[in-house]
Amino acid sequence: MKAICAKCGGNELRVHGSRTHIEFRRRWKWVGPVIPHITVRALEVSCANCAFAFVLRKEGATDAPLQSAYEALQQMHARMNGPEANKPKEGEAAPPPRNIARPAGDPRVKQRR
Repeated sequence: MKAICAKCGGNELRVHGSRTHIEFRRRWKWVGPVIPHITVRALEVSCANCAFAFVLRKEGATDAPLQSAYEALQQMHARMNGPEANKPKEGEAAPPPRNIARPAGDPRVKQRR
């Protein structure tokens, strides 16, 4: 199976973690101490080109829970901050600009201590 991004088709991926299956069984078939055996079932990866996060399994790729939450948040922000959201309503003054720098203090005034 070739690992490629589901969104842009890129083949450079960043691996963030693995989803594993852990079972405890004897070291040798019937004897020995009980030890954990770890089998990797899926990898949590993101595309190096478009930063799309997804879970890569043997069966195929699915969106990662964080990616789904991120896209839902982006859609909510787009609805809230759309072009109609910033217009003032009738009879209201326009909101003041948000990023106004504070003026520097007067250098002639002594600082209080």
